[in-house]
Amino acid sequence: FDDGYKQVSGVGINSVAETWNLTSKGPLADMQKVRDFLTSHCASSFYWKNPWGENKMYRVKADSVTPNFVTGQYVE
Repeated sequence: FDDGYKQVSGVGINSVAETWNLTSKGPLADMQKVRDFLTSHCASSFYWKNPWGENKMYRVKADSVTPNFVTGQYVE
């Protein structure tokens, strides 16, 4: 839609959904880049090659990015 929203439906020619969990650990500056990428793809899809070797379109589930600050400069 023109206001930034997209229609997402489980019915259609690609109605099978897959869920993949991602864990990433590293310095705060590196994890900020990962967080920025993930949060920017809650509404827009991106191509990712899954562990099966299939290059498919994926979207990040809203409110699923949950950082854990191990120390002030290290995040998982």
